[in-house]
Amino acid sequence: MTTPRFIPICCGCNNVRDDSRRDEREPGWGTLDAYLHTHHLTSGDYRLTHTYCPSCSVRFSKLSGGHAVTPEVAASRSL
Repeated sequence: MTTPRFIPICCGCNNVRDDSRRDEREPGWGTLDAYLHTHHLTSGDYRLTHTYCPSCSVRFSKLSGGHAVTPEVAASRSL
């Protein structure tokens, strides 16, 4: 049995981050279905871990009165 891959998924929009695209400055965000198809993964091959994409981070920051929700803050709140 192989170790499952952890896929960061946005808590706001449910898009996932694709860190495998190393040729770009910023990681890409897209649907889980597209990610699974691109990387040929099935349900037992991955686990989801929650974070915020850049656009949802900005949106929720405005809603929370300017308190930015960064991946570091989100990670510190998870178990």
